[in-house]
Amino acid sequence: TSESYGGHYLPTTAALLLSGTRETAAGEAERPSLRLPVLELPALERASQGVALRTIDALTSLDLPALTRAAGLRLVDLPTISSLAAPLLAELSRDLWIVRLPALLSMDLRSLGPIGGDLALQELALIQVELPVTTVGGGLTLASLPARSIVFPALTTVGALEAWELGTVELLSLPRLEQVAQSVHLHGCVAVESSRGPADSPDTGRVLGGSRALPRLASTDSALRVLDLSRLTVVGTMPGEGLVLSALAFSSVRLNALSRVDGPLRVADLPVLDSLLLTTLRQVAGPLHIE
Repeated sequence: TSESYGGHYLPTTAALLLSGTRETAAGEAERPSLRLPVLELPALERASQGVALRTIDALTSLDLPALTRAAGLRLVDLPTISSLAAPLLAELSRDLWIVRLPALLSMDLRSLGPIGGDLALQELALIQVELPVTTVGGGLTLASLPARSIVFPALTTVGALEAWELGTVELLSLPRLEQVAQSVHLHGCVAVESSRGPADSPDTGRVLGGSRALPRLASTDSALRVLDLSRLTVVGTMPGEGLVLSALAFSSVRLNALSRVDGPLRVADLPVLDSLLLTTLRQVAGPLHIE
């Protein structure tokens, strides 16, 4: 279907849900069943049960200029959206999902503070990610992002931190993060080239993170790429949770305030790492591996 929607006089709603499905036409690739070129909600201020858009085609922007509070904001499988703006959104009691928006180049969530549930950013085209989020009650997930920098300047606590397919990100910074209640698992997925041939050659290079096409990182790479978790003190509030860093392109890892990991600690396959700061580490409740 092809439609437009304008909610010019809709200041509050319990929930806003627009969802299509994926269908395959003969001889064509799978595509969203719902086509919605225009969605206008200039007056929407509150959504007590949240806003959710899923599997919609033709929509190129989502502007929520008056939205201040919502239970959650879930944007999933919106292949044509290039810009997202909710500049007054201050709090989410549940989740923020921005997942599978492969054309997204601009995101304005400048006022967003606490998130009660999960925060997921996955498969976006953003070159730079910076969010002012202060707390995440659930997990923070970062996946398949080509961004050169990912920064959460005000984030102090998260339930869990997980990332994969970060490629050759130059800066991943959570400079105020102090505690992660569960685990920290960061898996970068980079391919390392030797001086003798390409990274995907089994005889001349190492492939880290799987067999898919991966960003290439020369073994002589000297760029400064920083993982900044310099205020993180505790990982895991219960036994068994741990910290894993693998297949990452960082040359500097700053964990200089980390004192306790209630589980294993593993640092492996960081081919250009030349600085690992663990100067205050006192307790690891599991195996410790640095390879």
